[in-house]
Amino acid sequence: MNLELKSIYLDDVVNDPEDLYDFNVPINIEVCEKGKKRSELFHFVFSSPQRLQHDISESVFQFMHGYILLAKFDWRAIHHSMETLIDRARSGRNWKEVIAFLSRYGVYESKDLDKRPFPVNGAI
Repeated sequence: MNLELKSIYLDDVVNDPEDLYDFNVPINIEVCEKGKKRSELFHFVFSSPQRLQHDISESVFQFMHGYILLAKFDWRAIHHSMETLIDRARSGRNWKEVIAFLSRYGVYESKDLDKRPFPVNGAI
């Protein structure tokens, strides 16, 4: 499919993190078919190794679906990672296949397709 990154934005955060080497930043991306208005929303968390180390030291275990590890918070790296992921998703023959592929890496906000939102905050 001919896909494009429609938008990418911080989720619940107004500014970039203060510490570029110790962060945990939720980010949303909207993916659409090129030239179409309707898009699908995916959630990711960009995190540093330092923050993950801190988070795991305070718990017994950590579920990591939707996380992307960055050594330093960098918008160019974030855009590049999302463009790379979307480029690989283009092999999907339809939206169902594209969504299945992208859902391996991010959390899909499914309310556009089936009116049942996926638990975004990790609740099961």
